[in-house]
Amino acid sequence: MGLFGGFDCHCEFDYVCDNCRPVKEPKYPNERGDLVCPECGAKMALRESKYGLFYGCVSYPECKGSHGAHSDGKPKGKPGNAATKKARIEAHRLFDPGNSPLSSAKS
Repeated sequence: MGLFGGFDCHCEFDYVCDNCRPVKEPKYPNERGDLVCPECGAKMALRESKYGLFYGCVSYPECKGSHGAHSDGKPKGKPGNAATKKARIEAHRLFDPGNSPLSSAKS
């Protein structure tokens, strides 16, 4: 809800002027507007894809920074740059049960 009864306007009129516009309710309750792209430092915006929600860099296509999001808009963990993402994937490959080459090693 806006400051002025559901409208985002700062005029002093008692009626709805041409500058007034209805305040949009957020589509996703946990959407964050403060995420920063780890690749370029620009803001990240919540976007929809056929695979689900994700935060993408507003500088796309110059910057391809992205980060996963839950169905309610909450970010999945902390955004990382390309090197951090690669390290995380390798760590999961090594240490997640069933994926690890160590789990198939014979003792």
